[in-house]
Amino acid sequence: MLIRLVNSLFDLSEDRFNSYGMHRWGTIENLKQGFKTLNYLQENGFKNAEEFLKKYSELSARKMQNHEQINSIEKKMNHTAIQAEISEDIPRVQANK
Repeated sequence: MLIRLVNSLFDLSEDRFNSYGMHRWGTIENLKQGFKTLNYLQENGFKNAEEFLKKYSELSARKMQNHEQINSIEKKMNHTAIQAEISEDIPRVQANK
């Protein structure tokens, strides 16, 4: 299953290469990268593509939640900064009356 995942990540179609040498080079480079990926997945405890994709989905969802929380906090900080600025301006406006 992991090998099928790795194979799906790389495009070995003929139209990507202009010559036999480029095709051979591309095939070798893609295999090298594929095996690096496969080794990484196995070293990190993934036994099949489904496990990897499940973990990837979980991490993506968590990343999105964190991003939304950061945006919410930034909005609150901006609102608080505006309120602080207004509260600093009120005594000056009253003093100028």
